[in-house]
Amino acid sequence: MTAFSRAAAGILAAAFTVGVCAAAPEERTAKSPDGVEISYRVEGAGEPALVFVHGWACDRSHWDAQVKDLSPRRKVVAIDLAGHGRSGENRKEWTIAAFGADIAAVLDKEAIGGAVLIGHSMGGSAIVEAARLRPAAVLALIGVDTYKDLTRPVYGQDDVDAYLRLFQPDYAAFAESVVRSMFRPETDAALADRIVKGMLRTPVPASLGALAADMLYSPVAALTALRKPVAAINCDRFPTALEANRRVVPSFILKTMSGVDHFLMLEAPAEFDRVLEETLRELLGNSI
Repeated sequence: MTAFSRAAAGILAAAFTVGVCAAAPEERTAKSPDGVEISYRVEGAGEPALVFVHGWACDRSHWDAQVKDLSPRRKVVAIDLAGHGRSGENRKEWTIAAFGADIAAVLDKEAIGGAVLIGHSMGGSAIVEAARLRPAAVLALIGVDTYKDLTRPVYGQDDVDAYLRLFQPDYAAFAESVVRSMFRPETDAALADRIVKGMLRTPVPASLGALAADMLYSPVAALTALRKPVAAINCDRFPTALEANRRVVPSFILKTMSGVDHFLMLEAPAEFDRVLEETLRELLGNSI
């Protein structure tokens, strides 16, 4: 592996996540503007609704613990982005804007007028675009082990192309090496194995398309224009540039969890849910 690939893999380990595909007990669909059918799960009732969005190569099952825990008190929506989980794969152009449109289609279908969007890793980028498309429907944004540095330079197309070439000729082997680098030695081995297997079930065009899209994306312009409350719940294994983030979103809230890796909500679901509730109260006060 070249020095560039090692550096890129390290950055991506802190920026992306992978998932485990699983059928939900109840399922609905909405059609994205490009015609892709978006699968999602809804439980509970009321607003503000909590809308959960997975990361790169993941699916909505990563939020199963949150759906179970929170739906008795709130309306909870968990979405499979295009090309992931049970959603359609027939997308021609993989962009963060298109993923944002997937989320917006679900907000429209459910007639949600007050949503808190919660996005893990790449999902943190997708929820910014969803808020840009439906600003009146979105109350706040919460990133989960993402928004490490909102001001980071965007990769150039040449760098992205060079990184994607590292997945050739053996996509599965290199993808697994990237994912394995996200875990500490003490991480539960069974959980790590499940996550890796889930990633490898994601169609390669969707996986690489989404990876390139997020590397090329910057949320700065959208967040600056939106002026929405923004928070992040991040692990402390990878640093978050709090002051840099507050230059983009002055009220940016950071919560950190210790003893976990990139997959906070899977590794310590009860603690994550507690921190999430605390974050919601700080963002929205009595309205939550």
